[in-house]
Order: sequence, then structure tokens, then C-alpha cells
Amino acid sequence: MADLYYYLGRLPWYPATDEEPAHYGPPEAVVGMVDLRRLPDQATPAREAEAAFLASAKPLDDSYHALGRGDLRELRVDARLLDLWESVTAYRPAGELLVELLVDQLTAGADPTGDAAVMPLVPTVAGNLDVHLGGHSRIYRRRFRWGADPHTERLRDLLHRQMRAHDQAEAAGREPPGHPRRVLDYWLAKYRLRKSDWRELVPADLRRRQPGPLPHETTITESWNGSDSSTFGVDQTWVHFWSSGSNMDTKDNAGYDDMNPVSTEGLAYISSAALSSDDHYVEHKSKLGRVTEGQYTGACVRFDATNVEFYYQKAKSYNNVYKRVGGADTRIARTNITDFSVDTWYPLKIQADGSTIESWADGGGDASATDTALSGSVRVGVRSKGYGGCYWDDFEAADLATPQTVEPDPVTATWSANAPTLADRLSPDPVSATWSAPAPTLADAISVEAIATTWSAPAPTLADAIEVSPVAAAWSASAPTLAEALTVAPVVATWSLAQPGLPTIVSVDPVSAAWSVITPNTAVTGPYLVVAQQIYLAAAAAGDVHLAGATAAATHQAGAEAAQGVVQ
Repeated sequence: MADLYYYLGRLPWYPATDEEPAHYGPPEAVVGMVDLRRLPDQATPAREAEAAFLASAKPLDDSYHALGRGDLRELRVDARLLDLWESVTAYRPAGELLVELLVDQLTAGADPTGDAAVMPLVPTVAGNLDVHLGGHSRIYRRRFRWGADPHTERLRDLLHRQMRAHDQAEAAGREPPGHPRRVLDYWLAKYRLRKSDWRELVPADLRRRQPGPLPHETTITESWNGSDSSTFGVDQTWVHFWSSGSNMDTKDNAGYDDMNPVSTEGLAYISSAALSSDDHYVEHKSKLGRVTEGQYTGACVRFDATNVEFYYQKAKSYNNVYKRVGGADTRIARTNITDFSVDTWYPLKIQADGSTIESWADGGGDASATDTALSGSVRVGVRSKGYGGCYWDDFEAADLATPQTVEPDPVTATWSANAPTLADRLSPDPVSATWSAPAPTLADAISVEAIATTWSAPAPTLADAIEVSPVAAAWSASAPTLAEALTVAPVVATWSLAQPGLPTIVSVDPVSAAWSVITPNTAVTGPYLVVAQQIYLAAAAAGDVHLAGATAAATHQAGAEAAQGVVQ
């Protein structure tokens, strides 16, 4: 466990040097921080407003508000500390441990506009509310479920604001036609929502212009393979910012910035293509022509071309992560790396995943931080500084993969820890977390809108959706209906209380690793026997004893014994 000093306090403003841009950053002894400032304070140079949450290896001066020493995951809080926190942040968080106060500030105490408080914590693609803090790695993780988690309302407000920004960008020609709907599709997959739930993520006044999702998945590449040219880029169109004294060209089959004079910073972003999500990465290789005068190289994610805001990597002697908000930069993470050598290619990568920002540089470890300031932007770019030239090559940017709603292998008797619940396991258009009496049918539970008699291309056959070993009749276009798929003697499409179905037989609480032969957590009695018997006999007739998600036979022998018990 950590043994550190924790504080709330200001981030000093550091003037520009050969090695660093003018920026906000933590005091020297601080090993980790989470920026809790309002956006106006982050965007204004030299304001030094409170507050940031700081973890320090040494005591800080009396201008900082001490919260305790030890490990924040073990430090208990009292009324005095709550009063102190409220006096600094204007919010009184809930919790018994120091880490819980920090998380509550980022969730219940957040403001989706960023004007009155810190911006909200955003889940990762894996569906977790994560908090990372230097000196500790990850300090908190909570599974986020849309609608069930109390943070849903703030997140919905944030996504509505982002959709409105995408809609305006599309109308102004800054995003290609249909792009907001691809972003919407990504959100539905990320938050495990049904396609039919898209209206929840789009403000009511935009639904006519943005009438549902379009398929996402985007990868952008740039090779710079072509003749030397004063144009920066061959495969994509780039826009060059901050170009006074700096020329960004295509040279020697690579992107090139001559970085002349010494103080010049090169910055360019791709305008010809946009990713479908602000959850994305950029990876490339880069080399510097000189390394002795403050040079650096790196890439940008979540680039907002309108406001010139983004996260960027700054690599040479350190692997740094900065954000630019409005007119001010803030360093949010740093690790030491092996100094770059002249004219040597190094692999670099930066990634934004929810509120987790990570950077990797050859020669050292990764730098990671939790930061909530910038979300929603889907452009990417590169940045450099110094004298002597900088090269980039093999540039790739892509949306992070959304969760696989169906695992590639057939459903077996073992449900992995990565998909512990029925909702996680069955969805492509995710099953709601609650299976209740008003929605007792399989059709209500797992359909895109509702299972009719067929599954179309957007929602393929049940076989494609669940990928089980054959049950009863073949899972194919010839057996598209629920009745045909599950039984030989068809189970009626409506699973009633008299003949209860999957929602009743299979528990919706997290499923243990071992599913019993007939049903997971309860004994098979009464009307359950009817369905269990029908499904088993159907499977046996088809020569297969995998009893689909409802009964999940472990082996042929176990299935046979179970069937005998059912019949008896």
C-alpha cells in the first residue's frame, strides 16, 4: 500500500522554458493528481485556482489543505475533513474513506457543463468507472450499468451536450454527413443499450435530424509514402496550426517538421476523417533530428479543432501527458524514460478511454491519469517542438473496440468472470439489467425491439446472436423463430407464468462459474420441469446435450442423468 501525503490545493502556473511549454502542473514532490477545477479555471493561464487532488511523496507547504497521510484507500474521514473538502470545492462529498470522497466529487459532485464544478467521470469501454492516480496505479473501479447506476443522469446530460455539438459540426460541414449517428451507434454498444434505446441519448429536438444509429468502427492511417512535398500527408488531409516559422511537409516517405526556429511548436490534425468515438488511440513512430534543445514529439487525441483543445503526448526524456483547455496547458501525468537518441525511430502511443488517459513511449513505462476535462471530440493529430527536425511515420488511429456482446466460442456450462451476468452474456442489444414480471418473455428481454418471427441482418439469427451449440432443430434461417429454435415440440412464443421461461429459470443475479445441469441457482420444481424437459428432449433429438443458456448441460452423461431425473 502507498504511504503518501494527500492534499487539496492549487496547481502552480509554470512559465515556458526550453523543455516545457507554459503550463499548470503539480508541485515537484507530487507523484499523482486528479484535476478537480472548473473548466473556466483550467482554460485561463496563471489563475492558479483551487482545487486539485494531490498525492505527494513529501509534505507540501501550508498553502495546501492537508487531508491525511497513508493510503487513501484506507484513510477514514471525519466531519472536520468533510468541512475542509466542502470549503475548497463547494461540494460536501459522501463516503467513509478518502478515496470515496474523491470518487463522489467526480460523480455526484460533477457538473456536465464544467462551469460550476469538475466535469463528470466517464466509464471506460469495458464498462467501468475507473480512477487512476500516480503513485498508486488504479485506485478505484466500479461497474457502471446504464440506468441502474446513480451516475447515469449526469452522464446522459453530458452525452446530450456532445450529441448537440456533433449535430452542429455536421451542419457546419466540420463533420461528414451521418457522423453523429455513427457516434450514437458507438455509444449504444459501449453502454450496452438496445438499438431501440437510441432516443435516450439524443436530445428530443435533434431526433428528426439524427434518426437512429449508423454502423460505426473507424480506423485512420497515414503512411506519408509519396514524393517529397510541401504538403503534410499523403493518405489524409491535415490542417497545420501554429505554423509561424515551422514547415510541416512530406519528406523521405515520412511526415516532417523542420521546427525552425528553436521556439517553434508544430501542431497538425487530420481534417479529412473523424473517428466514431472519443474513446480512441493514436500510435506511430517518430524520431528527432536533435535532442539537446527542448525538442519533443508526440500525438494528440480528442482534438477539438474549433477550440484547439486536446490531450497530447510529449516524449523525449520524459513520457508526459498534457491537456490543452482553452488557452492553457496542464501536465496531468509523467514518467521517466530513456533519453531519445538522434535520428532513432521510437514507437509512441496515446489513448483516451473514458476518463482514463494513457501514454506509452519506448524506453520506459506508461503514464496514466484520470482526467475529465475533455470528452466528445473525435479528431486526432500530432505535435512537436524544437530545432533540428521531427519525423513521423506509420500513423494509425482507431476507435477502441466496443465490448463483444457474444463471445466467439459456443456457450458452455462455464460463464466467465468477464461476463458474469445474463445481461452481459446474451446481449448484442443489451438485455436490461432487470428481468421483471412486466417483461417476462424472452422476446421482451433480448430483442432489438422485440423478437418477431425472424432476425434480420441488423439483428441476425438467434444462432448468430448467442452462438450456442445446436439446440433442438438447427439454428439457421430454416429455424428462425424462438419456438423452432428452442424445441422440437414448440414452446409457445409467449412464456407465461403457467409455463415460465428463461427469465424465471435463469437467475439474473451474477451467475456463478458453474451452472448446474438444469438450472443455475434454484431447484427445478413444478412448471419449471415442463420447460426443462422440452428443452432437454429437443437437444437430445438433435444429438446435442448443450441445453442452450437455460439449462446448460455440462456433459453428455450429466445431461442424460438430468433428463432421467426430469422425466421421473
